[in-house]
Parts: sequence; structure tokens; C-alpha cells
Amino acid sequence: MLKYLLLALALGWAVLADAQETPPEPGQPALATTAEEALAAAEEAARKTNFRLALEYYTQALALDTTSVAALLGRARAAAEVGQYEQVIEDTTLVLAVQPQDVLARTLNGFALALTTSPEDGLKLLESARDDNPESAVPLNYLGIHAVLTGDLAGALAYFDEAIALAPQQALPLNSRAVVHARRGNLEAALADMTAALALEPASALLLTNRGSLLRASGDMAGALNDLNSALAHDPAYAQAYFERALVYVSQGQQNIAQIRAYYTSAIDDLNAYLTTIHPLDLNPQAALYRDQLSASLASLP
Repeated sequence: MLKYLLLALALGWAVLADAQETPPEPGQPALATTAEEALAAAEEAARKTNFRLALEYYTQALALDTTSVAALLGRARAAAEVGQYEQVIEDTTLVLAVQPQDVLARTLNGFALALTTSPEDGLKLLESARDDNPESAVPLNYLGIHAVLTGDLAGALAYFDEAIALAPQQALPLNSRAVVHARRGNLEAALADMTAALALEPASALLLTNRGSLLRASGDMAGALNDLNSALAHDPAYAQAYFERALVYVSQGQQNIAQIRAYYTSAIDDLNAYLTTIHPLDLNPQAALYRDQLSASLASLP
């Protein structure tokens, strides 16, 4: 859910006899031998917004070092991204037992409670984390996300404005505000924020894909295709970019049968890539149907 909002995998793993000779399948975590190795792999997966893979690596890190606050906080943040709020509450409760003033733990704990069992108390905890940490953009960003998820787009915009004023060097609040602008129909403002976010993190497949989606919506197919190609160049396993690029291909102006055939073929290839890289829990249920419809249309061309 949040992966795409922040526009935001119960994976098993096999014991590898020889990791060099038998690499894991794409998206499957290898077994780490140290907590530090698992934590580094988790942070890399989270950086690429593969939060379900990050969850597995954070869990490995905790199996190797049960006292790692960094792993607990990392797993809580990744769990929040994929809607596993019970895990968020469990992990942040453990952190708060030893670090009761940790701003991220307080924020995530309140955020998860606000969306599950204790909406009023959770929101109060979120607001308390903000009030006690006026220099931090973290509570503001999660207050904004909570506002989006509960349908208060105007409130979300105000929170993200505050977060950006506090942390203009962070891409996340800009990305979040761009989503709100887009939902409110202001594509120009959304594109401005997404471009500003990309200036801070130009290699982010997530941000490139999000801007590509916005450019497609605004009718700039060439710009959208350029961003989506760049996203996949930076991260060939970023499934959402394949899906978005397929939409660009079928939205292209088509002058003749040869062009239609070429665009439909490219779209089908990208939808197949999406279906083989996306985790089943994150699958767009229309993707396979859309691919099959394109295949039928392609077969019917003269």
C-alpha cells in the first residue's frame, strides 16, 4: 500500500550449499552469515523499495542478533510499507522498552495503532512524537501518510508542506506531496515535486517510475518512456516500472499496423516481465488479463 503512496512478501529462502555456485532466485534472500551482512542487505533492499525482501533480511539480522535496535526499527519501517501493522507494533514496542524517546519508534508505533486497534490513541501518539521533536520531519511525514489513507488530502498537504520546510534535502516528503497533488488533479505541481525529489535522488527507480507515470498522465509519452527506461536501467527488478512502461507503449500514437504491432509486442513483453518480478501479494490483478487482451488483439492484426 505505502510503497505506491510513497510513489509504496512473505518470501522463504533455501539454505545454499555454495552461494557462489547456486545463487538465489531473483527477489529471494540468500542466508546471511552475520547480523551486519543481513542488515546491509536489508537496507539495500529497502533503498530499492523492495520492502518484503527487506523484511526477510531484517528478520535474518534479528535471528543473528536479537538485540539489534537498528534491525527492529528497519523491520518496523518495512512492515509499515506493506501493511503488516501488527509487526510494526511488536517491533516498536521492543525498541521503546529500551529507548522510550526514539522518534522513529514512537512515530511508527502511533502510526500502526492509528490504522488498526486504537485510532484515537495512535493519532495522539503520532502528534506527541511531532510535538516532542519539532526539528524532525519523520512524524510529519507519517501524519501526512495517515491523512492520505484516511481521506484527508488537504490535511496531508499541510503536513507534507511542514515536512519539506524542515527537511528540504529529503526526497520522501517531496514524493509524498507529489502523490497528493496528483490525487487532487494538480499534475503540474506533482511533476514539480517529483522532479525536485529526483534532483536529490536521481538514481531512484521508485521516483523515476513515479515521474514516468505522471508524465504519461500529462501526455508526455517520450518523457515517460525515458524515465521508465532509466528506472529499469538502475534496477532491472523494479516490477512497477515494467507495468508503467507497458501502459506507455499502448498509449502511443499509432499510425499504421507495423507501429501497432511493435507497441503491443513491447507492452506484452513488459507485462510478462512485471508478472515474473512482482511478488504475488503486490500483484495488480488486472495485469494478466490486460496482457491476454493485448495478445488477442495482436493476433487479430492483419
